[in-house]
Amino acid sequence: MYQNIVARLGGKEWTENPLDSEGNIRESYVLGLNYLKELYDHGAFSKNDFVQDDISRNRMFADKEAAMIVQGLGLVQQQQMKKNPLTK
Repeated sequence: MYQNIVARLGGKEWTENPLDSEGNIRESYVLGLNYLKELYDHGAFSKNDFVQDDISRNRMFADKEAAMIVQGLGLVQQQQMKKNPLTK
């Protein structure tokens, strides 16, 4: 999620080059972290979300203990295979 926020704020150039010409971290990275902290402070994530492993995180989502999950296509593909094992 953090990477997506940074990319949205800074665009391709800043995302691919996180340091400016003076070696300072670009503003989009700092703002992205602040937005993520704000979401955390407002309860968008459980207290242990940032130290959870993939298996625990996926289980919480599957058991409807988490309203959302930020995950690549791997989890979606796994769920589709469970519904239709012939789908590749």
